[in-house]
Amino acid sequence: MDTASLGNLARLLSLRTDTARVRTEIEGLSQELSTGRKARPDASSTGGFGALPGLQADLEKIAAYQTVAKETRTTLEAMQTALSGVQTELASLVPSALMAENVEQPALVDSAAGGARASLEALIGRMNTTVGGQSLFAGTATDGVALAPAGELLANLANEVALAGAVTAADVTAVIDAWFAPGGAFETVTYRGSAQDRAPISVSESDAVQLSQRADDPEFREALAAVAMAAILDVPVLAGLADERAALLRNAGERMLNADAGIVVTRATLGTEEQRVERSQTRLSAQTLTYELARSELLDADPFEVATRLRAAETQLDTIFTITARLSRLSLTEYLR
Repeated sequence: MDTASLGNLARLLSLRTDTARVRTEIEGLSQELSTGRKARPDASSTGGFGALPGLQADLEKIAAYQTVAKETRTTLEAMQTALSGVQTELASLVPSALMAENVEQPALVDSAAGGARASLEALIGRMNTTVGGQSLFAGTATDGVALAPAGELLANLANEVALAGAVTAADVTAVIDAWFAPGGAFETVTYRGSAQDRAPISVSESDAVQLSQRADDPEFREALAAVAMAAILDVPVLAGLADERAALLRNAGERMLNADAGIVVTRATLGTEEQRVERSQTRLSAQTLTYELARSELLDADPFEVATRLRAAETQLDTIFTITARLSRLSLTEYLR
């Protein structure tokens, strides 16, 4: 075989290699066009393909924080709703309680006492609110209720009143104050939660939310004591002592007003934590967008660019086929000679 024939053969082999390469390129470009993703991420993109695992890890971490932030926001909203309910119960009782001494109708005192008992049950129900099976106001003891039932509380208070031989509004007030005071029976009998606050909840790398409100906090004790002071008249205590019963009811009403002020402060604290969560969620959303754009730069294919490259590759393949056909005809002519 002469040198010309060898040269043509070498060119044919080279064209075969080119054909395989261009076909592979066309397959990859066709896949990119159909999926919208690069067959081979561009190493020249920001950070290169090696940055992809880090971006994916950051996105997963942000997603985890977003989940925690969403759950924490739900918890805070539930706590606000519960405390709003407590304030509603207090507000509904105050008018009738404060007017008790201004009317000479024991039936009105009895009616207010019955309403206070119902409100005490509702108030304790609010403090025993749970979200996702976790008690909101029981400290770290999230698997149980924060407070004993209203009926049990009133029975215990009535027993203490009887043991103390209380016969005046002042006597009954002293018994109730002792029950709810620091170190009193409230802490061991009525409060069923933990004395430990829940741990701070991280809602981002730089933000943590503290949900330290417990049913044994002073403002809640004050509210419970005030309503219980009115509700105990429904047991009844001070039976037959109309003036003392009216005095006790009025004292309860005044304390309800004071208790509401403390709950307002607590709700403001929760509001601050809600704002912290909201700010964190905004930052996390912005970070997610940034990382997703960076990931898209690495992975996403530009449809226009891919289509242009695909047409060029198809044209190149057609050219290779044309040249190959010509060389094949030339080689046959040489052979026939």
